[in-house]
Amino acid sequence: MVSDYPRLLVPWRLAEYPRTIAPEGNVASMKHAQEGMVGTGFAAFDEITNGLRQSEAYLVYGAAGLGKSTFALSFISEGLVAGEAAAIVTSRSPATVMEQARHSGLDFEAAFRNNQLFLFEYPENIAGNSSRLVDDLRIVEEFRAALAGNSVQRVVFDPITPLLAGPAQSFVADRFRVIANSIRTMGATALYLIDLPEGQAQTTASKDSAYGVIRFEELRDGRRLVLESMPESQSGEAIRFELEPGLGLRALPDHARTVLTIGAARPTRSAPVPPGIRASQSAAPAATILVIDPDEAESSQLQSLLGPAFRVVPAAGAADGLSSVAIHAPNLVILAEQVRGGGGID
Repeated sequence: MVSDYPRLLVPWRLAEYPRTIAPEGNVASMKHAQEGMVGTGFAAFDEITNGLRQSEAYLVYGAAGLGKSTFALSFISEGLVAGEAAAIVTSRSPATVMEQARHSGLDFEAAFRNNQLFLFEYPENIAGNSSRLVDDLRIVEEFRAALAGNSVQRVVFDPITPLLAGPAQSFVADRFRVIANSIRTMGATALYLIDLPEGQAQTTASKDSAYGVIRFEELRDGRRLVLESMPESQSGEAIRFELEPGLGLRALPDHARTVLTIGAARPTRSAPVPPGIRASQSAAPAATILVIDPDEAESSQLQSLLGPAFRVVPAAGAADGLSSVAIHAPNLVILAEQVRGGGGID
């Protein structure tokens, strides 16, 4: 039985998430998108590519923490601002998705409340359910059913890897082709994210069925996005960037030195820190401790013990934990031996 896959994220309270300023859209990005193309919200990318081809499939891959999810959230936000509906299928909790969006200066709360944004989460046993599926179309049928008659113009699978669990590379290639073609017939532009190195086999098997392929890389002096295969632009062109809190991906000029960070990027000389913020930074902030533990009682106990002296960030599983590392750049990570999405040691 695989009736519990995928699961629509409805039972969470909007009140849990503080309101922020609603996005106004990236004018510089949208003006580069031509007819038949859609903007991504990353102006440097859209200037080079004129955006993404409408209703096509794009494979986005690279190591975790390099900015793939931030790029995908920007893509979703750009559609919401334009009045489009969107869906995110992810291994992360809704709270983590919302927090990561806020960290990039995006507010998805109103869109979710108005049925403009749909959130889906993989169940804990997704790999087993996925590998037992005989009919690949079952995946898209459940996705359509969960949308309850609503149409979406943008879809992000972050990651797509759990749906590609199978015995052989040919199986993976066939399933990705079925999913990509089905989402394409729905009229939606889709990003399919894969983390490396664990998703290397799935990446190789899926490339031929993707309209475009985008690679995220970490270099000794920073990060870059590579247009590995883009029909509307020159393949191999790269954009060096940094992740800036409140702005997401920020392109760097060729001569600039990218700041290599795990989480939030440091302020650059071109963007001086306002006096009020500079004054608040003079006092050393409390160290941040990330607690990854699916047991709520144990996690709460650790938070109570550490809370008075440290800033404690809880996470229930591996996916949420990795996102929290990127968002909060913790000084210490405490994790249980077994967590959702993999063993703590792994």
